[in-house]
Amino acid sequence: MHDAVRTIGFKLETQLNKKIAISTDIGYITNIVREYFKDVDAMVIESNYDFNTLMNCQYPWNLKERVKSRNGHLSNNECAKFIKEMYTDKLKKYS
Repeated sequence: MHDAVRTIGFKLETQLNKKIAISTDIGYITNIVREYFKDVDAMVIESNYDFNTLMNCQYPWNLKERVKSRNGHLSNNECAKFIKEMYTDKLKKYS
């Protein structure tokens, strides 16, 4: 979830049974997100901040609190943990 009214996510499947999950602007990983990202061939997920950089930047404290809250943004570290959790050999690496 995010402090926006609605966050965005899609799961698309091709006629060849290839699946991609896409999610943006989420504050934390829910079980619904996990379900949509299960068994995909590719995933796109947005993360917004590095915790240490955020804590040491010039933002006001209330903004830092909002960004790192469950209704704020997904951290790079939490995103990396999620990708590791969801990883299968089926995933393709795109650069």
